[in-house]
Amino acid sequence: MVQRRSVLKGALAWPVAATLGTTVEGCSPGRSGLQIKLLSQSVPVQVVSAFQRSLQGTQSAPPPSFSSEANLQDLFRLLQRWPSSDPPKGFWGSVLPPPDLMTLGDAWLGDAIRQNLIQPWTLEGLEGWDTLHDRYRSLVTRNAQGLPDLSGQIGGELGGQVWGLPYRWGTTAIAYRPSVFKKWGWEPQNWSDLWRSDLQGQIGLPDDPREVIGLTLKSLGASYNTPDPDTVPDLSDRLWSLHRQVKFYSSTHLVQPLLVKDVALIVGWSTDLLPLTNLDRDLRMMLPQSGTALWADLWVRPSQAAQENLEAAKNWVNFCWQRDRVDLFSRFGQGTSPLAGVASQAQDSHRAILNPPPEWLDRCEFVLPLSPNSQTAYQRLWQTMRESSV
Repeated sequence: MVQRRSVLKGALAWPVAATLGTTVEGCSPGRSGLQIKLLSQSVPVQVVSAFQRSLQGTQSAPPPSFSSEANLQDLFRLLQRWPSSDPPKGFWGSVLPPPDLMTLGDAWLGDAIRQNLIQPWTLEGLEGWDTLHDRYRSLVTRNAQGLPDLSGQIGGELGGQVWGLPYRWGTTAIAYRPSVFKKWGWEPQNWSDLWRSDLQGQIGLPDDPREVIGLTLKSLGASYNTPDPDTVPDLSDRLWSLHRQVKFYSSTHLVQPLLVKDVALIVGWSTDLLPLTNLDRDLRMMLPQSGTALWADLWVRPSQAAQENLEAAKNWVNFCWQRDRVDLFSRFGQGTSPLAGVASQAQDSHRAILNPPPEWLDRCEFVLPLSPNSQTAYQRLWQTMRESSV
């Protein structure tokens, strides 16, 4: 399972003034106001504060309450607990009700649907849905098996439904030390550069088969979501030669070796890599020219969430999608709003990463669920590569 954005836990901390920190608590039994559980540091404090101010004097219900978890895996595990025999409990031992809204990473969406952990959205009242690019609408429109299915959106009632609403997205990117590459006379531009002889033993990769096999497929001109990788010529040999280049695989301690100059290059998720360029001026990020994998953070509704705050939940989503809010995600939240056509005011060093050109985005793709047979084929390739001697 993807461990996106747990990499920096215990290693780096973003300024609390810039993003929503570990907790902004208010979840206590008996409250009836809007309850939102989100990924720590994924929503800028400026957005939360502006939303709270917008509600002052306009409602008699308790104010919205925000709380957070450190990483996406923790959020998914928490989502699994409410229907279980061990639901989350508060300070006094009483069972905490599920929030009205919570963050879920797109990599967990299929599992959440299949396990009946979330409920679909009704699109009425969601003012930004029609402005989203098709790539985001396709990502969250799934059938009951958690697989992409747009037939419901076309008009069929038995097809896909909308299970999540994206509020920010990012990429799989490359971070490297230009000073090291200077002596070699080149800098990375595309995935194919990972196979250059200078980088033998100088690369760190995520411990994630879909990411590693996916970038290898991309280097061969194929899709991250190739259903049968065995049909791609030279893929196995290509993976084995990449394995020879790699010094380590990790999804939880990926950035530290680059910071201490133990490797020259790492592949990771943009929200983990962007803060590094602020910490060390001898680090640079780039997006491969041929395209890369995308990820998204979504608003989902737990299956046991009450309907009484549905309108308030939609108001929050609409607020995040407003044009004068969306730029805050790239300026302060290390991510990009999914609303199309929004110019970013992010700092210059980050702008190319957070707001790449549309024609480049067309070469990218979200990593989608695979059939059981495809999963077996990918896992077999991964095990064969990892067990091979270098």
